[in-house]
Amino acid sequence: MGQRAAGALPALAAVADGGADLVVHHPVLPLGQHVAERLGVPAVVGQLMPALVPTGQVPSTIWPGRLPGLLSRPSYRAARWLSGAWCRQDVDRWRRDVLGLPPRPGRHDPLVSGDGTPVAVLHAFSELEGLAKLHANGGTIALWPLVKALLAKDDTVMREFWHAKLSEMNPEWVTGTAESMADEPDRSDELLAAGIPSLVVFGKRDRRVWSHDSYAGMASRLRAEHVVIPKASHSPNMEQPEILAEALLGFFAAEDALGDAYATVAG
Repeated sequence: MGQRAAGALPALAAVADGGADLVVHHPVLPLGQHVAERLGVPAVVGQLMPALVPTGQVPSTIWPGRLPGLLSRPSYRAARWLSGAWCRQDVDRWRRDVLGLPPRPGRHDPLVSGDGTPVAVLHAFSELEGLAKLHANGGTIALWPLVKALLAKDDTVMREFWHAKLSEMNPEWVTGTAESMADEPDRSDELLAAGIPSLVVFGKRDRRVWSHDSYAGMASRLRAEHVVIPKASHSPNMEQPEILAEALLGFFAAEDALGDAYATVAG
């Protein structure tokens, strides 16, 4: 593998032990995808120039000379195959002995995640505006590595649901939704001024989109209580419907009782 490249392995192993929410790596030394697999988080390829994502307009930038247009797309397939080819045996030993990962098909392909779904690729000229642009890398299924990180590994029902949903979702709908969310202002002050009772509810595992502190901060601005739903991430209404319903019913009952007390005082 070479002394410089091998020297990165202990540091990467320490990162794997310390944890992360997202691994961004360069495919020339494709180690980040294995760290991400060990952590169970998404891996994203970062490249200054487009060398792996195929297009018929230009050949992969790994080729030093000009190629006929007919060979543009095949040049990217060759680039993917060559990515890290010089150190695969060393990487396999590192996966096995240090990370404790078994061999799997496609493990050396930086554009394929541990479960076989495509990964997102960021270029130096990428227009990345939140979720609005991610679907450009192969449809909305490209969001799967990010979505699955929100879900419990043992929750096969939710994983199957979201994988199927992303496979069939209209990318234009995703774009429109993301853009509308990005443009929507914070209306906490308006809600507070209207005197509408509020309750902030979120899943305990939901910490990759917004942090627990963000939810608690919103509740504080609204002068509202916040409830953390155990064993739930970003969809507690689907993951723990009974617990969520209990929290909502308790909130409604408390507000009804408070309303009755105000009516009695006013009367």
